[in-house]
Amino acid sequence: KIEDQRGRLTRLIKYTVGEPKDLIKHCIQLPPDKGYNNAKALLEKNYGNPHKILSTYRREVKDWPK
Repeated sequence: KIEDQRGRLTRLIKYTVGEPKDLIKHCIQLPPDKGYNNAKALLEKNYGNPHKILSTYRREVKDWPK
């Protein structure tokens, strides 16, 4: 429900950790309208592949201790 792009980007950075955060934290230096959209595009490009996500979940379930 945040309307301004800078606020959205700030919240996105705040609630990510690890590699995804490292991937997008530089976007705060861009103009607000470009920073948030760039961060979303980077996350989608690197983590938005549904087949890759499903494969990762399957591997985690398979490797869970019995």
